[in-house]
Amino acid sequence: MADFAGFLASDDQDGIVRLCTLFGALVLSRATKGSPLSGEILAAAHTALTETG
Repeated sequence: MADFAGFLASDDQDGIVRLCTLFGALVLSRATKGSPLSGEILAAAHTALTETG
């Protein structure tokens, strides 16, 4: 849990953006449950949140 808090914590608004991305991906994935789009949404959010650069 401390790792997750560290992931969201930042001096700017990046943490809020990450939280919104996570929440939105979860909601959209559940709304499209059973379709290939559900997995694509989660994969896209994962990629966006774990890219370094």
